[in-house]
Amino acid sequence: GYSFSWSPDSTFVPDEIKDGEENVTSTTSVLADGSQWFHVRAVDGVGSWGAPVHVGPFLIDTFPPARPTLSSSSHRAGRASADRTVDVNWITLGDSLSGLDGFSFAWGRRSPVPVDPTKDVEESAVRTTSRRLAPGRWWFAISARDNAGNWSGPVTLGPFVITARPPVCTVPRLRGLTVIGAKRALVKKGCRLGRISRTYSRRVRRGRIVAQRPRPGLRLRRGAKVAVVLSRGRRRR
Repeated sequence: GYSFSWSPDSTFVPDEIKDGEENVTSTTSVLADGSQWFHVRAVDGVGSWGAPVHVGPFLIDTFPPARPTLSSSSHRAGRASADRTVDVNWITLGDSLSGLDGFSFAWGRRSPVPVDPTKDVEESAVRTTSRRLAPGRWWFAISARDNAGNWSGPVTLGPFVITARPPVCTVPRLRGLTVIGAKRALVKKGCRLGRISRTYSRRVRRGRIVAQRPRPGLRLRRGAKVAVVLSRGRRRR
């Protein structure tokens, strides 16, 4: 028959107590995580034991890798942005047993976002950029996989609020526009039309904007009002 044993030691020698008869050709064991070796030696009918045979190592890894840590270099979660592509970065502590094998990730309209067990990128990847996202609220989720096939739980970052309109008021140049034209330009830039006053002007036609406040190019909070001065045309004598 045979004496056999499992051990992390590659040179371990099984004891001289028979574990299986001469017709035994296989064994099944539940092993602890880590590097394991199988050792077997035979005994003949008169009790003489042969030299041990060692096979291994078998690397056992039943624990999932650490979850990645997420951040975005292009957007802030919860803050509206007209930039419709989102950059996401991640870092991970890796996997101490079998090592990282890669990542799977997904974008979704609701949290939590389901992540399927299909690897999207290799373990060397540390960032991704979304496709062009439709306006609304979006979440990003990612899971890590090790070389033993264990998946970490998903980690979610969001919401990324994508808007079709700019999230701030970037004051446009209004001189020479009509009131209707000014309103359109202001709405497009995330601003609103404020107080309208009038003055005579020799250079700007009647009904056109002569001046504005604040000046063009300033970035203000969304919905900020821009006051304008409208031309009365030339003063009549």
